Amino acid sequence: MVAIPAPAWVSYPQIVHLARARPVLIPGDPEWGLKVKRPRNGADAAAATGLILNSPCNPTGSVYTHGELKAIATWAKSRRIWVIADEIYRRIHYGTGPAPSFLDLPRRVPRAGDRHLRRQ
Repeated sequence: MVAIPAPAWVSYPQIVHLARARPVLIPGDPEWGLKVKRPRNGADAAAATGLILNSPCNPTGSVYTHGELKAIATWAKSRRIWVIADEIYRRIHYGTGPAPSFLDLPRRVPRAGDRHLRRQ
């Protein structure tokens, strides 16, 4: 199962099907700019093996902050979930510089019990 925050680019579910996986759309929260903090802990989230994340998001324009991306990465690592980061629109950003990226995160994402973060 691959979680896809929705609304999302129209071809993501078909791409997941082509990879012989099952796409599950996770609705974004309207009060949070249609972004998801992390997929809910339901049966689908527990079965997830992947997460497609598009930021800046097409079609909503939502941009995940560095802190939000780090929280999602930590959540995904703790559950051994692959994150497929579609950052095609990273440089089309109305803030200063490019939008935050998974590539900006440290190589080693901390776990809940870690006391400090160190680049490896």
